[in-house]
Amino acid sequence: MIMDHLGNWHIYFAGMKDGALMYDFLAESVRHFPEDGVCSLGENGAKALVSRYIPEKKRGLWEAHRLYYDLQFLASGKESFGWSPVKGLTEEIPYDEGKDIVFYRGRGDYFLFPENYFILLSPEEGHMPGLKIRGKRPVKKIVIKIPVEYFRLKAKEN
Repeated sequence: MIMDHLGNWHIYFAGMKDGALMYDFLAESVRHFPEDGVCSLGENGAKALVSRYIPEKKRGLWEAHRLYYDLQFLASGKESFGWSPVKGLTEEIPYDEGKDIVFYRGRGDYFLFPENYFILLSPEEGHMPGLKIRGKRPVKKIVIKIPVEYFRLKAKEN
């Protein structure tokens, strides 16, 4: 897992195909948040899931994905967020290939996910997003689903 402020995006994604496009999309969302929905980002197969909500979930099942990395970005608001390596979790609901999701039970770590920060999660990492914090503060979040091949190709280039 990588968690950092959007201002440090270049440290992780400089020179990566469509990295600048993804950054511009996220940076612009701070000023003018797009409509809720799904949109394609560039030629690498990435897609952005745009949503507004009030974090009200309680701790429950961990989720993980096999085909995509999750890049979660809070344009505004904050929420509690859980993280755990999949290796330490027990599968609860089998992998759904159509939805690219599997659910687990187990223990993990929790932290505050503040606005203007992003979290990059690999398929080996379980996560529990959207957890309730004190008060009912709305969140504006974008989750960019980045195909695992994107990172494999980049690793081969280096």
